[in-house]
Amino acid sequence: MGRSLSAAVDALREPAYTGRNRCRPCTALNLVLVAAAAGLAALRTVAAGVLVAAVGVVAVWLRGYVVPGTPRLTRRYLPDSVLAALGKRPRDRGFESAAGAAALDATDPTASLVELGVLDDADPPSLAPSFRSRWAATAASLSASPAAVRRAVADTLAASADSVAVSSRERGVAVTVDGDWAGEWPSRTALVADLATERVLAATAWTELDRVQRASLAARVRAVAERCPVCGGTTRVAEDTVKSCCREADIVAVTCLDCEARLAEFEPSRDAFAPGR
Repeated sequence: MGRSLSAAVDALREPAYTGRNRCRPCTALNLVLVAAAAGLAALRTVAAGVLVAAVGVVAVWLRGYVVPGTPRLTRRYLPDSVLAALGKRPRDRGFESAAGAAALDATDPTASLVELGVLDDADPPSLAPSFRSRWAATAASLSASPAAVRRAVADTLAASADSVAVSSRERGVAVTVDGDWAGEWPSRTALVADLATERVLAATAWTELDRVQRASLAARVRAVAERCPVCGGTTRVAEDTVKSCCREADIVAVTCLDCEARLAEFEPSRDAFAPGR
């Protein structure tokens, strides 16, 4: 009985819109609508109101929404100031899960990457040739096999490869482990690049950094790369406007001109994110 209930809950769950990937403006609007519907039902009987409220809250918890077309409603009726306060960052968060103690000073990303041998100690900094060649070779090898990507994700997160899923999104890819959100990237190439960074730096002080710092530094590696690690094409840095569920956001994007893969997306602060680009 317990397993059947758990299976039913998993079947209803929508990882793309829940957990760390939950859109707070859409969730807030759905809960308001559930409360209104429950209030109307309670005018008939209290039991009906309680039932509507319970079903609505469970639906929002499991799926992220209860009303189809919520992003359109949110964009239309919530002021932009509210959306900005509740909205999400660009969808380039990498593996932002477990936390731990940090050994390197990741508050200075350039210094940390120089210390790790990723960047040359120059002005402007660029990927060190020795790191760049190993990084690109590893990324190209991983990219050739979806199974290899899942195994690399499993190694990074200390999980079973069978529990890992890599799914395409409207804009990018997401990784889940046993149905739980584990990371998000603007493209499959960006995910592969981060996995390559994890592998190349596995025998360094990189492993002593916490997960959030590693995700942040790995994104900077992608942002500073002048060539795509998978196809070898030249990259371009340009401003763009993207829709993240229920609002538009101005970003700076790093894109490969050959394969058109989006390597990185970040808020417009180039010096802090990708020094020298």
